[in-house]
Amino acid sequence: MHKLTIRIFTDELKTEIVRRMQSGEPAETLAHHLCVLPKLLEGWRKEYESKSPKTGRQTEEGQEAAATGSLRLETLGRVVGRQALEIDFLKRTISRLKTLPTSYGENWRMRVVTAIQEEEELAKPLIRSCGRAEICWPTD
Repeated sequence: MHKLTIRIFTDELKTEIVRRMQSGEPAETLAHHLCVLPKLLEGWRKEYESKSPKTGRQTEEGQEAAATGSLRLETLGRVVGRQALEIDFLKRTISRLKTLPTSYGENWRMRVVTAIQEEEELAKPLIRSCGRAEICWPTD
């Protein structure tokens, strides 16, 4: 008696075979090399094309581009969030400095620095929440 063996083909191999079929290589030749029926390869092709209805196939380049794009979008979102925080901080600091009396004499620099430090003290809870949200607070 002959013993039946079941072969399992990986998704990578199936994808490679389908790509070779789409590039023009005959299914019969590929089936002969793999020792399978051409009908099985046609089933792989239909399964592969059903994964991506837009293009008829799912390319690795497309997946990498989507991953890179989403990563870039996430990074840009963090940058915009950080810049919004910087702008808000600077607006509050400037409005606070405008309320200071203009006749400080020699100590005006010290009073400006003190006002900025007080504003930073008020911003500490915001800085902590930014850290939890992975938004970088400006350190420059």
